[in-house]
Amino acid sequence: MPKRGVEIRVGALLIVAMVVLFLGYTWYSGYKFRHGGYHVSVLFSDVTGLQVGDDVRVAGVKKGKVRSIRLEGKDVEVVLRLEQGVELYKDAGFAIMDVALISGTKYIAVMPETSAVALDLDERPRGKPSAAFAMNKIVDLSESVNELVTVLRENLFTDEAVTSARETIENLNALTKNLTTVLDKSGRDLATGVNAFKSASIKLDSLLGSEEFTNTVARLDTLTRKMSSGEGSLAKLLNDPDAYDEMKGTLKAAKELLEDIKAHPRKYINLELF
Repeated sequence: MPKRGVEIRVGALLIVAMVVLFLGYTWYSGYKFRHGGYHVSVLFSDVTGLQVGDDVRVAGVKKGKVRSIRLEGKDVEVVLRLEQGVELYKDAGFAIMDVALISGTKYIAVMPETSAVALDLDERPRGKPSAAFAMNKIVDLSESVNELVTVLRENLFTDEAVTSARETIENLNALTKNLTTVLDKSGRDLATGVNAFKSASIKLDSLLGSEEFTNTVARLDTLTRKMSSGEGSLAKLLNDPDAYDEMKGTLKAAKELLEDIKAHPRKYINLELF
């Protein structure tokens, strides 16, 4: 057999083997869905990055695949194929998630919830679109950061700004030292004042508790009672209106006599010269 014919036969056999393997893999992948699975149609406003064949995960566990993606008006209908054992309720949630932050690979996250009413498969619940951080947004953010750094470098990190900042720091250091000195001195003065007040308080407390102070208070109390009751000359003088008026008149007469003596001394002093 010619060598070329053998190569053609071997190549054809390899192609047939690859086709068989591909068909077998495809059949095996969809086998369990063809035997007991069911479909759920979900409407999304945006499915950017989602592809047919992406995983469907229920509570984080892979339980299905995305079967089809079709534009329907302003919405996008996504048909999910779920395994038979998955039970969904009326308040179930659907969301497009990222496998990694910027990987671009998506999956459908399904939250079964726990409503008492089962999900009606004829209804099409609405899902949440992906909140992925797209690469173009990262690029825009990077450009904005670069612009900000450029502005700061041109306006804040000039020689004048650096010199001014250095002088400000030096002034703050000097001010801090001065404040520390003042506070230290004030602290010593305050401590001295506190000690003096404490000493005075001790002396006052000693005086108030002494026998001499007690006797003095007792004597003042006795004198006050005597004056109030009219005992003694001073008490009689203070409590007798006539005596007060007489004393006042005497003082007035003495004052008038002194003024008359000053005005007419010859009237009271008579000197004769020989």
